Amino acid sequence: MNMKVLILYKSKAGSTKQYAEWLHQAIKESVIYDLGEFNIDDISHYDLIIIGSRTYMGRIDAQKFIVKNWAALKERRVFLFSVGLLPQEEEASRQAYELIPKEIRAKLLGYEKLPGRLDFESLNLLDKTISKLLGTKQSDNVKKSEIMRILEKIR
Repeated sequence: MNMKVLILYKSKAGSTKQYAEWLHQAIKESVIYDLGEFNIDDISHYDLIIIGSRTYMGRIDAQKFIVKNWAALKERRVFLFSVGLLPQEEEASRQAYELIPKEIRAKLLGYEKLPGRLDFESLNLLDKTISKLLGTKQSDNVKKSEIMRILEKIR
């Protein structure tokens, strides 16, 4: 791959950051930034933008960034991945993805939902309460092999 690749991520508990770091290791021509630390004015330096974000409360966190900066992003190849407990084929996952405007989804190079982790120790009181009410169990499904789904689609 002879292109400049930018990997942006937005992570709270570390799962999305872990996937972004694995992608960065796998794509030698890449640079990686926390979404909140990247200057959108530098977007023209990159051919491919991979954006990773957690899915939380039925929404992909990076959606606001994507919508706000779509005028700059649409000139590049953009791949989106999200991380969460529910699989991509679940209705709630589909609905979270569909909150991104249709015209943006149509221009994305691709999208993947990767499995995340739930660590009760890292949750705030509200998230702990919601998790208990939903009967959600502690789990860790973050695996390096999951990035292959993304690498296959961008190559």
